[in-house]
Amino acid sequence: MKEKTSWIILIIVFILIVVSAFAITNNYFNINPQTNEVSTSADSNSVSDSSNYHVENSSNVTVISNNIEWYTDLDSALSVAQKDQKPLFLAFQSSTCQYCQQMNSETYTDVNVQDKLNSNYIPVIIDGDNHPELCSKYQVVSYPTFVILNSNGDVNKTIIGFQSVNDLLSKI
Repeated sequence: MKEKTSWIILIIVFILIVVSAFAITNNYFNINPQTNEVSTSADSNSVSDSSNYHVENSSNVTVISNNIEWYTDLDSALSVAQKDQKPLFLAFQSSTCQYCQQMNSETYTDVNVQDKLNSNYIPVIIDGDNHPELCSKYQVVSYPTFVILNSNGDVNKTIIGFQSVNDLLSKI
């Protein structure tokens, strides 16, 4: 009987840990679907700069982050890409991904990266936690993952993992 009780307690503790971890990390990096605002609270040592993240237009399909105009809706981005004949740069991130936060604080803050993404691509940020169907469609198995699509939505290239400024610029 004691062994059965021990297993039950162990299972309950495990469930509580998983639920707590989800609750804590759920607000790590999220795009609020109602306001389209991006929030970050990476850890107690980082400072979130909410002025860096704001809604760009009333249709709530883009946000500005690190001076990059990110689309948050893939269908809207595809329409713009077809109209402008530009490729798309899909950045798949997760709320629990430390390397994604490192991309936000190190790579996307570079003026050359900002210029290249804004000038040559339609940048799209995708929260993989909230869009598993897109992760499946584009075969995203780890974060960060970057998928470059042509203006028709066909995959041209996939880049996996953290990219320094020079690495990213050489690959896009």
